Order: sequence, then C-alpha cells, then structure tokens
Amino acid sequence: MPVLNNKLKYRNKIHIKNYFPPKIRRIYSEENSVGQYEKFEIDIVLDDKNIYQNPYDPIEIDVSAIFTAPNGKRFNVPGFIYQGFSLSGSKQLKEYHKPVWKIRFAPNQKGKWSYQVKIKNPRGKDNSGVLFFNCISSDNPGFIRVNKKDNRYFQFDSGKSFYALGENLCWIEPDDPFNFNDYLTKLKRSHQNWTRIWNWPFYLIVEWSKPRAKGLGRFSQPDSWKFDQIIEIAGRKGVYIQMVFNFHGMFIPGDEWENNPYNRKLGGSCKKPQEFFTNQQAKELFKRKLRYFVARWGYSSNILAWELFNEVDLIGNINEDEVVNWHKETAHYLRQNDPFRHLVTTSFSKPNGGDKVWRLKEIDYTQVHSYINDVVTLITSLSKVRQKYRKPCIIGEIAGEITNVKQEAKDKKGIRLHNSLWTSTMSPLAGTAMYWWWYGHIRLNNLYCHYKALDEFTKDIDWQNLRLVPINAEIEVKDQDRGDVIISPILNWEPSTGSKFRIPSNGFIKSDGRLSKYFHASYHSQWRVTPTFDVTYSEDGIFSIYIFQSSWLGAGLKIVLDDKVVLEKRFPPAAKDTIINQEYRIKIPAGHHVIKVVNDGRDWMNVSWIKFCNKASPRLRVVGLQNRNFAIVWCKNRQSTTENYLEHFTLKPVQGAKIKVLGLNRGNYRVEYWDTYKGKVFKRQNLKTKGNILELNLPAITTDIACKIRRKRK
Repeated sequence: MPVLNNKLKYRNKIHIKNYFPPKIRRIYSEENSVGQYEKFEIDIVLDDKNIYQNPYDPIEIDVSAIFTAPNGKRFNVPGFIYQGFSLSGSKQLKEYHKPVWKIRFAPNQKGKWSYQVKIKNPRGKDNSGVLFFNCISSDNPGFIRVNKKDNRYFQFDSGKSFYALGENLCWIEPDDPFNFNDYLTKLKRSHQNWTRIWNWPFYLIVEWSKPRAKGLGRFSQPDSWKFDQIIEIAGRKGVYIQMVFNFHGMFIPGDEWENNPYNRKLGGSCKKPQEFFTNQQAKELFKRKLRYFVARWGYSSNILAWELFNEVDLIGNINEDEVVNWHKETAHYLRQNDPFRHLVTTSFSKPNGGDKVWRLKEIDYTQVHSYINDVVTLITSLSKVRQKYRKPCIIGEIAGEITNVKQEAKDKKGIRLHNSLWTSTMSPLAGTAMYWWWYGHIRLNNLYCHYKALDEFTKDIDWQNLRLVPINAEIEVKDQDRGDVIISPILNWEPSTGSKFRIPSNGFIKSDGRLSKYFHASYHSQWRVTPTFDVTYSEDGIFSIYIFQSSWLGAGLKIVLDDKVVLEKRFPPAAKDTIINQEYRIKIPAGHHVIKVVNDGRDWMNVSWIKFCNKASPRLRVVGLQNRNFAIVWCKNRQSTTENYLEHFTLKPVQGAKIKVLGLNRGNYRVEYWDTYKGKVFKRQNLKTKGNILELNLPAITTDIACKIRRKRK
C-alpha cells in the first residue's frame, strides 16, 4: 500500500514494501554535563537497513528529540545525518567514519534535563527511553535577541547588551592565502564580534546541482562539515555570524540560475527564477533545507541571525507581493521550527527598498546595503529613516566601489572604512556598518586597527540603557574654516523621495527627501523629478555637478540659475550606456539663488555628487548621539575623504572651532577627547553647562576626533 502526502502533489509515491521499520540501536553522548548555552551532542546509531532512501527528507526518515527543562518547558529538536572528515595536507577532505545521526542542543537553564529520542518512517517508529544530563554554569551569555529596553539594539539572553562591530567575511577567494581560521583570528584580535557568511556555490554550499553538490533535496556533507568548523572557530573567537541562505545571482539567468537545482531543467519545479517564491514544491524543499540548518547549526549561540536572502530585489521581474508573502511564510516557518529562536532578517540592494518586508513582524531587524563615496551622508540619512520600523537596523554592506576592489584598495589608510565605522557608531544603529572588501582591501592594507580603536571608544557605553537620540548641536568656525557643501544622491535604481533642498549657512541641509543617483527624463517619466536648491552664497562661488554615466538612449543636462538656463550638455544615444566621468560647473554670484538641475533628454543620467563651492558652510561635520546626561560626538574635517587622499590633497586643519551641545541637564561634565585612529584619549577636561548648553572649544582637527561627554555625579 503506497503512502502519499496529499499536500505535496509533486512527491513520488513511497511504497511501504521498500522500507523496514526503524530501530534505535544505541544512543550516546561524550558528556553527562554541559555548560549553559553550550553544545550538547547526541550520537544515534540506527539499524538503518532499508529504513530510508533520502536521509534529508523528514517524511522518509524523521529523527528528533524532545528536551525537557528543569522548569518543565519542552523543546522539539530535529536531528540530522552527519559524515565526519579529516583535512589532509593537500587540503583534501577524507572521510574518517561512516555516517551517523546526531542531535545538537544548547540548554538555556541550569539544572537536570531529560530527553527522549524519536524516529519514524513510513513503515513505523521507535522511541528511546528517557535519558538525562546536567546543565551547569558557563561564561556563554546566550543567544542574541532584540533588546527589550531599546528596540534599536541587541542583547544576549543574559541581558547583557550586544553592540555589533564587524565586517563581511562571506567566502574565501581562490587565491587568498588566508582561511576562515586566519580571518576569524584577525577579527578577534581587532576586537570585532560579528560577520556575514554566505551559503553560495563558489565556496561552500549545502544544496546545489551536481557535481558541485548532491542535487536538489540532498545536502553536501563535505561543505556542511566545513561550516561546522567555521562555526566552532567563531564560538572560540567570540564572533557572531549572520548566516546567508541565498544570494541573488543564484536566481539570475546568465549568472547561476542555469546551475540552480530549483531550475526545472535540473530536476526542480521552477521554469523561471521568479517561481521560487510561489511554487509549492520549491517552498517545501527550501523549508526542508532550513530544517537542516536549524538541526545542524541552530544550537550555536554564535549564529546571530538567519538571513533569508541577499539582495532579493536584484532578481529581475519579481512581484513585490509574492516576495513579501514568501518572506512572511519562510520566516514564520523558522519561528515555529527553530527551538533556539534565532533572529531572522533579509536584505535588499536598494537603500530605500523592502518597505513591506521590513514591516513584517516575522522579520526581526532591517538591513541597508549601499556602495557610495559619501558614506557619511548615506549613513546619517538612512539611519534616521529606519527608525520608523521600531526595529534594529544594520548597514549590512557598504563601500565606495561595488566591483573594482583594486580601486578601493588604493585608499591604503582606509579613510572611507574609518568614516563609515565612526558615522554608524554615532547613528541610531545596532552596530557598525559592515565593510564589503574584506580580502582585497581590509586584509591587503591591514586596516584592522580601525576596529580596535573604535572598540576602545565604545566598550564602556551602555547602549541599551542610555536611550540615545541624534545629537542637537551647533557649530561655530572661523571664516578661514568655511568651505564647500556636497550633496551625494544615495538612492539607486529607485525613485527619489524628495527634490527640494535648502542649504543654510550652518551646513545642516534641509530637504523633503532623498535623491536617486539616476536623474530620469521622459522614458521613465513616473520617476522624473527636478532637483531644486535654495541657497545663499556669502561671496562669489561655484555650483558643479558630476555626471558618472548616461543611458544608451541619451540624456540632456540643463542647469537653471534663477529661471535662466546657464549650462546645457547633451549626452547622445549610443550602442550601450556611456561612461561620462565629467564635472560641469557654473559661476554663482554672491547672494540668494534658486538652482535647478533638469534632464531634458530621453533617459537617465547617473549623478555622483553636487557641490556648492565657496558656499561658506562649516568645514567641520558633526555627528553624534546624546541623552540629557551623556553624549558622544564625532567631529570630522570635511576634507578628510578618500578622494582627497587619492589626489594627494593637503588637508587644512580646522582651527579654533566650537560646538555647543544643546538639551543637556545643567551641571558639571567630564569631557574626553579621543584620537580615533589610535583609540586613545589625548585630552580630558571638566566643563560646566550654561543653562542647558555645553560648549566645547575643539583642538585643531586635521582628519577627525571623537568626544565622550558624561555628567558628573553629585
């Protein structure tokens, strides 16, 4: 008599005559006691002759255990089949024993636990007797959760705050002499505590087509064993991992879709990549893979979160509602079946993308990915906008170059990396921005010192109890320390959310939204805006705009000054999109003006930045966080940029500047001035408020400094 699951119409019939009833022969564990939140591992030997055909299909063979805590709470934990390997001198894996079933668990309560192993297949089932182990104290603070006191941040189960400080470490390049142990050691020594690691076909992947892996619904034991080693090393180094299940290229024709086992041509059920989000078979098989991840690595508190997709919006022609529903269903499955309740997130390529997904209660925190020269503007802008979701926000990827690492690596001092780290720390984010170029830039130029310096500054900050908000400050500089204002569009292939800008003399730009890099024309009229700048020049100056690229359909630039066209440039049609890389400038007389940028061509032009030269805004940029008794402030010379470094520009220190921190409680304060490159205090002073204002006379600033301000206790 056949067995058929009617919910899974794609499944072949399972004939009972092909199966024997399952039988547990032996259960053993190397330990009778385990530390709280540490791994308790059970090996299960089955009488496995003809009890399953595919060990990764829980309908064919389901091994699990029920763990009962000292307080009576029960945890249902799936098991998995395990193949052990050893690594030879030639870096080739060698099997060292036959496959065995395992269950991994991390107890969250001290005391005596009980557990019972269960096994079933279409022919029958078997249970073990009740077994016991003890959970004892450990130094492990537990799993990472959304902070209960301040939902912008994270915390451990222990209640201790977790502030994420790290970089991407998604895979190892073929020519990279480092391995994951080397990189994770670098992270530990530089005081980093988290990273992102990808499940992807060019390095390690659990499920993929043959011969790279075993095909759809069958998981790679060699790659899974390597993931075991990475997660164990991360645990020893104190590094937490955001595990990425999918990357967009796996679902793009001409990239990796042709090798994706979910492709119908390779035995899957999806004729087109977009069907992955709606096809019932694809969804059920993906959940089977999630179950395997939970079974094998869910025990680890060093898994910070499951990331369902890297930049899902880069898959072409997707239906937004279908993608939202897929995230809702998949994240819900994890919530129901992950006994360790790891956080769940995902990511989009567009800084403004994913609104409907971020609003899902099933998604625990939001991400931003962006590649842009002006990281300071990007981070300060988007970190404020993301607060509307009332969830933690992480900058999951950031850099200047998106493809050309050699260009990025020319910044041997790591100025953009430095600026991104300090800006994100001074913004209402759950951690530092995660830089992308871990191999060809950070490791190559040995830039780990930036992380260690920042950790020295932040390690005594009690993020979860301070209730910090963006700083309210005023800047005063001398006339010789006034300079240009630069606006960098931060949105990618998405509509601008605003177009009107007012640029006052204090340098704090007021706008009704954010600009897309793509200034559209008639071909995408629904995305077309006319950026308008209300600005007053204290002396004669320059307005300039840098055009990076134009569409193959052509574009046209017009700069309109006080309703008069003063510059026109045509970008004619071509066989393909055209690289322009050109700055266009007009002279501006002193006084008040309205400047408009018009694209009157057929299609888009890509704008890198807009500059107001001699606008006379402060050359000092200030970003920070505060409450009524505490503040952290980052003071940056606007000239300290990667671009100026590459042009061998000599930085002019900002001399004799003052900042006034508003909204503090009256009293006496202790101020520390920090060298942000060395991670050391170079000056301390005691100051007293004037009313609710604390005024700081800053030292000369060539690149940047940071200040930590604390009210003294009476």
